[in-house]
Amino acid sequence: MALSTFGAVITYDFNNNDFSASVSGGAIGATPMSFELANPAPGTNPQVQQLAERSDGVGGIAYYINQRSFNDSDTVSMAATESGVKFTLNPLTAGEYLNFSGATLSLDVSVYSDGASVMDSIGLYAIIGGATNSIGEVQTVTNPTGTTGSTLDMYNVGTTTRATGWGLTASTTSVIDQNVSFDLSSLGALATDQSVEFKVTGLVNKNNTSNFNSSFDNYVVDGVSVIPEPATLGLIAAMGGTLLFVRRRFMM
Repeated sequence: MALSTFGAVITYDFNNNDFSASVSGGAIGATPMSFELANPAPGTNPQVQQLAERSDGVGGIAYYINQRSFNDSDTVSMAATESGVKFTLNPLTAGEYLNFSGATLSLDVSVYSDGASVMDSIGLYAIIGGATNSIGEVQTVTNPTGTTGSTLDMYNVGTTTRATGWGLTASTTSVIDQNVSFDLSSLGALATDQSVEFKVTGLVNKNNTSNFNSSFDNYVVDGVSVIPEPATLGLIAAMGGTLLFVRRRFMM
C-alpha cells in the first residue's frame, strides 16, 4: 500500500510524438490525451488538430489546432462543449483518493496570425461522477496586431512539410506565447477510488479576415496528493505499533 504522496506531477509535453503522460512523485494513472471537436463544429469548416514541430527558436513538438474563428467579437465566451483536449487521472491503488488542495494545471499557449488581432480563450472543466464543473476564470491570450512577436512555421513532425492550416507562412506569421495557469484547489479531496476527467477547451475570438491558428504544449498538473483512506491509515498505524511492541519485547 502506497503511503501519502505529496507534489505528484503529471506532464503532457508531446516530446515523444504521442499523447501519453509522464507521471512523477505519485501512484497516479493518467490516460493519453484525446481531442474532442465541438458540436456543432465552429464556423463552416472542420478544425484540424495534429502534433506539429515548431521551426522557430522555441522548437519542439506542440499540439497544433487550426481553429479559425467566425466570431468577430471581443467577448470571452466558453462552454464545456467547445473543442478541446481531455485526459483522466485516477489513483492506481485501491482504497486511495486524490487530493487537489494546492494543485494547479498550467499549459503553454501560442496564438498565430498573419495580420489581424486574435484572442484565444482557454477554459478548464473537471468531470467528476458525471457532473461537469468549471474551474476558475476563462484565461485569454491575445496577439494584439497579428504583426508582433516572432515568426515561424509549423511542420509535420520529422519532415519539412508544412502542417495543414490556413496558409500561414514563416515570413508573415507572428506568434505570441503565454503560459496560463488554473488553480485546482476548489476540487479538494475526491472520494476513495474516484477518477476525474479534465477538459481544456480553446476558442479563437475576434476577427475572421485573416489566417490564424493556435498550439498548446506542456500541460502540467502539479501538486496532486495520493492519500490512503482513513481505515487504511489506521491499519498502517496499528501495524507500526505492533512491530514496535515486538521489537521492544525482543530487546528485553
